[in-house]
Amino acid sequence: MSRLSSYLDSGTAHYRSPAPRTYWVEAIVLRVIPYGEKDRILAIYTRQKGKLNAIAKGSRNPLTRLASATQLFTHARYFLAQGRNFEVVTQARIIESFERLRRDVNLMVTCAQCCEMLMKSVPDGEPDEWLFDDLLSALRIANSGVSCEALLAAFTARLLMHLGYMPQFECCVRCGKAVGGTSHFSTEHGGTLCRACADVFGYDAILSNDAIKLMLRAIRYGLYEAAHSGALEKVSLEVSSLLTRFWQHHFQAQLQSLRVREQLCTHGGEIKVICR
Repeated sequence: MSRLSSYLDSGTAHYRSPAPRTYWVEAIVLRVIPYGEKDRILAIYTRQKGKLNAIAKGSRNPLTRLASATQLFTHARYFLAQGRNFEVVTQARIIESFERLRRDVNLMVTCAQCCEMLMKSVPDGEPDEWLFDDLLSALRIANSGVSCEALLAAFTARLLMHLGYMPQFECCVRCGKAVGGTSHFSTEHGGTLCRACADVFGYDAILSNDAIKLMLRAIRYGLYEAAHSGALEKVSLEVSSLLTRFWQHHFQAQLQSLRVREQLCTHGGEIKVICR
C-alpha cells in the first residue's frame, strides 16, 4: 500500500475547500483614486477582512449603479471578486451615504483625515471591528453636525489608544513622578514631562488641564460624549493639533488631508491651525 493510500485510510486526511472567489463585505470607502477613463481604485475598510484595495470598473460613469456607491465615506455592502492585484467590485448596496457631511467642506476634510490616519495606521487584511465601528461612529457624528476639531481630537485619541500608541499623561515619562499643574508634552518621549525633566530634555507644547480632560473623556466615554462635551474650540484645536503631530511622528507618514486643510486656511476657510 502506498503512503498516500495509508494516509487516506487512516482517517487523518482533512479536505479543505478552496476559499470562495466572490464574497460580500460591509465596508467604508477610505480613499478614491480615478483610474483610466472610467474606473476607480478604492481603499476600503471592511468589517470582515480589514483594509482592502479594490477596483470598481466603469464607476466613473454617472449612469452606472456603482457611481454613487464608490464615493468617499460611503458605507455599503460590496460584492467582491478576487483579482490578481485588486479585488473587483461587482455589486454594491448603499447603507449610508452621509449627504449632509458632503455639503460641509470643513467636515469633509476632517473626516478625510480620520480615514487617512486609519488607512495609514493598519496593515492590509487584518480585520478589527472596534476600529470599523469607531470610524463609522465618527462619520455619523459628523453627518449630524459637530465641531470639526472636537471630533478629530476624539477620534485621533481613540485610534492611538486602541493601537497601543496613546501618549502618557498621568505621570512624567522620564522619571515617573506625578505631573502637577502645568503639563509639558514631548512628542519624542511620548507623553508629559515634569518641570525638571522638561528643562533637561525639552518639550514641544504645554498642555492645559482641559486638553487632558478632553482626551481622557474620549477614551473613557466614547466619540459622541467627547465630540459633544462642550469643550472650547481652542481646547479641541490644542488636542487635535498635538495628537496629529504625535501620529505623524510615530508612523513617519504625511497626511494629504492636512495639505487640503492648509489650502482652506490660506483661502479663508474656517480651519485655522494646521499641524505639520
